[in-house]
Amino acid sequence: MKKSQQSRNILSELDLEILKAISKRDYAILELRKDLKINPLSARRHLIRLQQLKLIKRERVDKTNKAHLTITQYGKDLLKLFNKILATN
Repeated sequence: MKKSQQSRNILSELDLEILKAISKRDYAILELRKDLKINPLSARRHLIRLQQLKLIKRERVDKTNKAHLTITQYGKDLLKLFNKILATN
């Protein structure tokens, strides 16, 4: 997918994969990158966009440089809608 085409899409396939993973359990960013085999720059770009869309929350862990990712209710609802649409095709 070309970058110009991707910018027109609200969510990419990778965004959906990230949402699916986070919907199953809370993730640390490093764990998510390893499990989905995402490079750091790409992960950062996708996670920022998902946060801006209020689909995930990023919560810092006290006294560390780590953060945990959780899916928001809006993210769960959107993922459920995508699953329904994909199931009908």
